[in-house]
Amino acid sequence: MERALIVNDDWLKAHGGKTPGGFDSLYYGDEFCQVKIPGLGGIKKAARNLPGKKIILLTSVLTQEYLKRTVRTIREGFSGGCLDEVVVNDIGLLHYLVNKPDVKVAINIGRVLVYTLGFSLRSPFFIKMFKKRKIDAFEADSLDSFGYLRTKSALKYNLHAPYRYLAQTRFCGHTQKFNGGCDRHCGDDVRPVISGVTDKMFLKGNVYLKDNSADIARIRGSLPAGRIKRLVFCL
Repeated sequence: MERALIVNDDWLKAHGGKTPGGFDSLYYGDEFCQVKIPGLGGIKKAARNLPGKKIILLTSVLTQEYLKRTVRTIREGFSGGCLDEVVVNDIGLLHYLVNKPDVKVAINIGRVLVYTLGFSLRSPFFIKMFKKRKIDAFEADSLDSFGYLRTKSALKYNLHAPYRYLAQTRFCGHTQKFNGGCDRHCGDDVRPVISGVTDKMFLKGNVYLKDNSADIARIRGSLPAGRIKRLVFCL
């Protein structure tokens, strides 16, 4: 089973541009914040500085401006041979990649999109789309997210730990403003949050997360052998 690590520019800066051993691939970018999605230059630099690591572009929900930027990065990265896999959390980006057969980058459905679409993922529309584009890998972090997908299939899952995605907000906990300009005050910090909803809740940038480390063994035990393609860690 593969092991992957989530990193972005803030994470790499905080760790001196180095990653710990024991990981086969890097999810480079951010699944919650479009500002932290790298351009082609960042991907090439990561590939140079971290030889031997497979680089997987991690993307978030996107505005029109960032959709154009991300599409350009994917096209140039794929044609340049430094990118062959992308995690998609935006329905517009998914639609674009499905309908551009010349960009043969592998598509993984991100966990934000999995939770957003829910049981619609079982609909004939999406089943046909996934078959057309040969999409068979999904990011997941709970038994709930596995439940949205067809159980009797050859789908592969990338299991995230130690945090489960709960919700996103447009309120910045660092600037205390809604929809304000982003100066990346959050860096890559993960802050504990006191909540009446659940214990062990955290705030990372603009997203609320829950500790799912105690559930990982149960999740792995509930699936047939070979269904989990990789374990994805956020350190």
